[in-house]
Amino acid sequence: AERNSVYRADIVEEYKVAGNKFSVVGTCNSSLRTASAWLRPLSAWEDESYESDEYKRGIVYYLQGNNRIVGVLLWNMPDEDGQKEDRAITVIKSNRFYPDDSAKTAVVITDNDALVE
Repeated sequence: AERNSVYRADIVEEYKVAGNKFSVVGTCNSSLRTASAWLRPLSAWEDESYESDEYKRGIVYYLQGNNRIVGVLLWNMPDEDGQKEDRAITVIKSNRFYPDDSAKTAVVITDNDALVE
């Protein structure tokens, strides 16, 4: 029997696991296709050749086969005023089609996000 990890939230759910904080909006299911945007450390910000297997802060989008976002996971993303969570709810409710990798820009990562180490 196949087992899928599923997080479902009609409202924003927050979790803390192994020192990481993440917020779930919508349906985040391991059977869905994902697109993601990750921040690199400030020390590597201008290094075009930077590569890492460490994912410390970013946003993961969960898409149905029709390229519509049904879930958003905010991984260690500061969101004191709830703007990212509000934007994630709006994106999911819009039922918009995201061609190619354009889903990676659905929720904006600001310069202030990059300043947090």
